This record gives sequence, structure tokens and C-alpha cells, in this order.
Amino acid sequence: MSVLRLFSLRNLLLACCTVGLVLVVMKSVGIYHTISWVKLADQYYAQQKWVPAQEWYSRANNNHYFTYQEQHIATRLNELAPITAWKETVAASASELQAATDTQQFDSFMNAFQRWAQHVKQQQQADARFKKEYNQIQEQYQMKQRIQTGFTAFRSSFEAALQHNLAQGNYTDESYKWNLLRIPTNYWDTKQPRDEYIRTLLQTYDQTKLKRLAAAGDFNTFLSQASTTLQAYQQHNYEAPWVAELAENGARSVITKDIQAGQDAHFIAHARSFMDNTGQIGLESSSVLTQINRQIDVLQSQAAGLSTQGQFQQALTLYQSLSTLKDMSEPIARTQIAWATADPAHLLQSSNASIAYQHITGGVNWKDVPVYSIATDSNNRLFFGQMSADGAVSVWSGEISESAAGIQSLSLETRLSTRSQPIVLVQSDSGTTGYTQYSLYAFTGSEVRKLLSVAAVSYEVSADGSILMHQPLEGATGQTDIYTPAQDGSYTLSDRRTDSTNYLSVSAGEVSSHLNEPLQFSAEIVSVDADGALAKQGNNYIRLTGDLEFTTGTFTIYGRFTGSFASLDSSSGGISGGTQESPNSDSSDTDSTEPAETDGTNSGMPDESFEPEYGLGDRPPSGPINSAAGIPIVEVDRIE
Repeated sequence: MSVLRLFSLRNLLLACCTVGLVLVVMKSVGIYHTISWVKLADQYYAQQKWVPAQEWYSRANNNHYFTYQEQHIATRLNELAPITAWKETVAASASELQAATDTQQFDSFMNAFQRWAQHVKQQQQADARFKKEYNQIQEQYQMKQRIQTGFTAFRSSFEAALQHNLAQGNYTDESYKWNLLRIPTNYWDTKQPRDEYIRTLLQTYDQTKLKRLAAAGDFNTFLSQASTTLQAYQQHNYEAPWVAELAENGARSVITKDIQAGQDAHFIAHARSFMDNTGQIGLESSSVLTQINRQIDVLQSQAAGLSTQGQFQQALTLYQSLSTLKDMSEPIARTQIAWATADPAHLLQSSNASIAYQHITGGVNWKDVPVYSIATDSNNRLFFGQMSADGAVSVWSGEISESAAGIQSLSLETRLSTRSQPIVLVQSDSGTTGYTQYSLYAFTGSEVRKLLSVAAVSYEVSADGSILMHQPLEGATGQTDIYTPAQDGSYTLSDRRTDSTNYLSVSAGEVSSHLNEPLQFSAEIVSVDADGALAKQGNNYIRLTGDLEFTTGTFTIYGRFTGSFASLDSSSGGISGGTQESPNSDSSDTDSTEPAETDGTNSGMPDESFEPEYGLGDRPPSGPINSAAGIPIVEVDRIE
């Protein structure tokens, strides 16, 4: 065990001695080098070779094994400090440039190059005592060759990248163009001058790119690329007139083919795309625009012709397509109006095409409305639509009481309507032959309101705006009811007139010979009771009935003989119960007695000189009058 310990201690001592010997040798070598380097530096200094002198003084100064003439070395290095500083600057720049070249970082290379150029400029303006040495250091680091090699490598890579874009058809990154423009003329190494070389290169690239896009049929991308390319050149202050020329020629070729092939949709799309890009490409005065406008006029004429032929949908489709190129609001509105004029249903369907419209009618040029339409549907709704001069459509609707099956016609009552309240006349079946149900409906906003509904033979609007219903169903023959607007806008009965020209003038004795004919005759009403009145003309008596208030006196009576007769019973003091039917006879033949004259002062009363058996005064007739046929019964319309 002691032997092992002794052996280990010996080895340790040997190792320490060896290390000490090595250190002694190294220090001896360092001392030798320091002394040699100082002597060599002094020799170069004496020969005014400042660069090697600075280098050997620096080596001696950096040798820390041996301190030797420190003050002398420090003095000389201080004197040669500009060379030391320049050498460090050049070394750092060389390292930056080489690293950027190796990693293909052009921005880093340009930054290093610009910093280097700034250093050179500053050095030229500084201490000129070591100007030759500065150049010597630059050559030592091969700065010019290093920079040239870098720019050449980048130029080649940029050109290759542009060719790669063309091969791939991908032009999203064209920064290589602008990098080429950043390479200084002094470091451009082609036989062709830099500017000429770059212009040829860029023009060839753009021409190939744009022609390929145009040939591929992607017109939008073609123009977009032309616009983007030109804008990029403008941003980099580079004149590239070939871009606009390529865009114009390519657009002219495409649009000409569209026109010749009659491809209107393609023409419109391509023309719109070209017009959108003219400002960016600088083609505001291009002849292509003249060509486009000429074709627009041609297509407008075609659309107008389609409208004239009644092909309104085709005309509208073409106008609407052209509206992307030019304002077509006027011809579109004109076509819509023409369509609605020719087909009133179109106006309503343009608002709601899902409704099955019935009884469709329309009109034109009402007030400031070029065209309007009226219709109903199966749900008893009334519709009124109007189209303004610009083609805008407004439709109102509301429920009405008439059923669609019973409606005969619809019309706008223009004499009563206002722009804010159209009034529609609905004519429908009244249920009685010869009579029509006339109904007026007003559209006020979203509401439809009935103003009047009367069954009559005819209808008329007078100049003062009142409504005349001739021969109303509930009226007398020749009767005309006059309706005027009330405060709420509805129409109410304000007067009633009768036309006497339709009544046949007869004598009382002739009444029973004209069954159901309108008759007029003069007679004296001699008595009145709850069921009517008794009238007398000469020896002839007439029984009068009707919804009138009869009074005694002499009148002109208008009415109809209905074919019925009544008996006058003297024992009962009036008309005997019930009526009887008998053939028409002239009662004047049964009695030849002339009627007595009446005194004008006793108008409305029987003559006292008349035979007492006819029941004058308080005494009734002694027996039936005209007992063969009885007394004709007349349904009275009116008395005057």
C-alpha cells in the first residue's frame, strides 16, 4: 500500500515538473517573439511602411507573456491609430458583405455596402496622411472584388427568379425587378450598359407575362396585372411606357373578337374591366374606349328594337347588362312603362308575381302617372298599381265586398280621383237583368274604402263631381238619383229627379190597355186611405198604390198598370176587399155620362152636382163602379 502511495506521489511530481517546463518554454518563446516583433516593427516604421509597422506593433502589444518596451509600443500604436481604426472598419465591412452574399440576403448586402461607401467617403475627408495605406488595406481585403462578386451573384439570382415567375405563371413577387434597379452602375458587369440591359430585361419579362395572360383568356387578371405592374413602376420612379401599350393592344384584340363573335355578355364584362382600369394604366383617351362606346350605342339600338317588337324582357335584360357600362335608367324606365302599357299585369306582377290577378285592366297618362293597372284576385281583393316616370312601382290593395265571379269590369274614375287618392269604379252583377251594381272604392294609403254602391241602369259623373245614378233599381221609371260627397269622402243621396219623357200620356180610361208600361195621366185624388188612394177622371176611377204620401187634389200621376183590378163597394163605403184579374177593357165605354165640371174653389173634392149613387160627400156609391172589369190598380212612381 505504501509502495502505491509512493508511486502516485512521484507521478504527481513528474507531472508538475513537466507543466512547469512547458510554461517556461512558452514564456521563453513569447519573450523571443515580442522582442523580434518590436524590432521588425521598428524596421518597417523606419522605412515608413506604416501598415506592416502597425501590424507588428499590435502583435507585440497583444503578447502578454513578456512586458517589453511598453511605452515605446504604445507611443507608436497611438501614432498609427488611424491605420488601426481603418483596418478594423474594413475587416468588419468585408465580413458583413461576405455573410450577406453567402446567405443571399440582398437587403443586408445593400446595407453593408451603403455603410462601407459611407466609411470610404468619411475616410477620404479625414486625415490624408495615410491615404495610400488606406487603399492598401482595402486591396488587402479585396473589397472591390468582394462587392463586385456579391452584386453579380445577386443580379444572376434576380434574373433567374423572374424567369421562374414566367415558368410558374405566378407573379405575386416581382421584387426582383426593383432589386435589379438598386444595383449601382459601377458594379454592373454586363457588356450591355446597365440601363439598357435592365430596360430590355424588364420589357421582355412584362411582354411575356401579359401576352400569356391575355392568351389564357383571363382578361381581368390581364388588366389587373397591367395596372399593378404600371403602378409598381411609378412607385419606383421608373418609366415603362410599354406596359400601357401592351394593355391597350391586348384589350383591343379581346374586345374586337367579342364584337365580331356577337358575344355581348363577354363584351360587356371585358369593357367594364377595361374602363375600370383605364385610370391606373393611363388610357383615359384610348381608342379602345371609342370602340366600346360605339358598341354600346349598337346594343342600345338592339334593345330599343326588341322593346318595339314587344320583347320587353329581352330588352330589359340587355339594358340592365349595359347599365354596368353606362347609365341606362332612362331607357329601362321607358321599357318598363311600355311593357306595363302593353300588359297591365306586368306592373302588378313586378311587385308580387305570386298572386293570380283577375279582371286586369290599366291606363296611361293619368295626371303625372305614365301608366297604372287595376285588378282583383280570388280572395276579393282589389289592387291598384302605378308606375312613375322613372319606372318605380307602387301597389295598393284591400278587400272589397264584390266577389271576383260577379265583377264585370274595373276602371279608374279619373274624374273623381286625385294623385293621393285614386278611386276605382267596380261594375258587377246586380242580380237583376238590365241593372248593374256600381261601386266606388278609394285607395287612401294602405286602406281601401267603399264610397258608394248602387244598382242602376247607368252611371254618370257630372261636371261638378256629383254622381248620377240613372234609373236606380229601387227607383221609379225615369228616376235619376244624385249623390254628392259627404265630409268623410263617401257619397250620399242629395237629390232625386224624374224624366217624364219616358212615360206614355194616356187618359184614365186607357190605363188598363197598357199593361206594365210607364204611363202618365191627370186625375183627381178624391180619397185617401191606409192602402193608397182613389183617383177619378171623368167617369173613370183608378186605384192608386205605392210608397208615397197621397193627398186629395188634382195631379199628374206617373206609374204602371200592373194588371190588377179592385172593386168599389158602395155598401162598405170604399174599395171592396181584395183585387181581381180581368182582361183589359176600356171602362169609358160602360158609362156615357159626361163628367160634371168642378168648381176651382173646391179643388180636390167631388162635384156636388154629381150623381149621389157614386158616393160623393158622406154617401158612398149605391153599387160597384165599372163592375164589369173593376177599377184598375196603378203602381205610382210619383205624382206632380
